[in-house]
Amino acid sequence: RPDTPLLSGTEPYRNGAWRVSPNLAGGVAQLQANTERIRQAANERANVRWLDERDMSVADPQGILVIGHTRVLEDDAQRASFHRFRRNLWNPTVLTYDELLERARFLVSRAATAASAAKQEVLADDLADASDARAWHSDPPVDDLEDFPF
Repeated sequence: RPDTPLLSGTEPYRNGAWRVSPNLAGGVAQLQANTERIRQAANERANVRWLDERDMSVADPQGILVIGHTRVLEDDAQRASFHRFRRNLWNPTVLTYDELLERARFLVSRAATAASAAKQEVLADDLADASDARAWHSDPPVDDLEDFPF
């Protein structure tokens, strides 16, 4: 949930470091257990056959935990504690809701820019094709009619 706390306590634990919240620690532990269970299940005989039939495999599934909001990180020490914690996790990846929204906006913006560029390219190609077609299919100028072999 976006309102889930990222850190716990009202003051730093020690040396300016803040504890992660029980929900954040628990979410990480839950995802680690789930991804391990997925990896183990992928090695069971029936699942191996099912995956092989679909030309799929499971190596080390990556979990993604979406939790909280960065606005609750009130100062540099809190932000640093949160970023250190998640940066040093191998699995899962921890994102906040606002970061996920910004990533989505960025991707949509890039996709829109790419689509617009592709559309412009198609329009330019269409105009070039239309111009070529007019050159091939248009009536010749009147003063050139004498040069035609008919």
